[in-house]
Amino acid sequence: MISVPRVLMGVVEGAHGVQGLVKVRSFAAEPAAIAAYGPLECGDGKRFKARYKGMVRGNVLLSVEGVTDRDQAQALRGTELFVPRAALPGLDEEEDGFYHADLIGLEVRLTDGQVLGSVTGVADYGAGELLEVRLVRDRLTPSHESDTELNVNRSLKQSGRADSRSQSKPVNGFDFKRPALEDRGRTVLVPFTKAVVPEVNVAQGFVVVDPLPGLLDEPRKADEDMEDAD
Repeated sequence: MISVPRVLMGVVEGAHGVQGLVKVRSFAAEPAAIAAYGPLECGDGKRFKARYKGMVRGNVLLSVEGVTDRDQAQALRGTELFVPRAALPGLDEEEDGFYHADLIGLEVRLTDGQVLGSVTGVADYGAGELLEVRLVRDRLTPSHESDTELNVNRSLKQSGRADSRSQSKPVNGFDFKRPALEDRGRTVLVPFTKAVVPEVNVAQGFVVVDPLPGLLDEPRKADEDMEDAD
């Protein structure tokens, strides 16, 4: 069986209403265009027709052939929606040569090669395009810890000799405090400009970001924000 190249166009977020409409997070540059390129396909190759019905809270509303009630629509939650790559309009040779949908899932690296996270979406709230980046859960802040130092910290923890002093002790001038547990895996918005995202390599599965100062800072605690508001 010949494998046809496909592009991930969106993911079903759930049902909307009681008449079978589904909410879809669209990865198309124009979200409403998700249903404009012919039948959509599930991961298993099953095809179905869908029609655009509107937008709600940033999600696209689609009516799906054969889905007529809320239970059927809700059963599709989490379903990835694809179209054959050949169905999409040709790329401008003067452009970078990728669709917005191609960016989803790409690894995000800093200019020094450190893995920052992965692309989970592309947004535009009116001031320019933004990459939604889900940070890796064990990212260091800042990240300057060597493999040797990581192994030492793991050994201390396993032996029961790790404490707050040993975990936060500066090494070579850097403080290796990890983000608060509840902060790991958070999403940040990165301006999708040449200056901040100097390299996009779809073929090898990564983008490089050179973040603006403060872009990756951990959010301040609520009580600190309250103090600033006083």
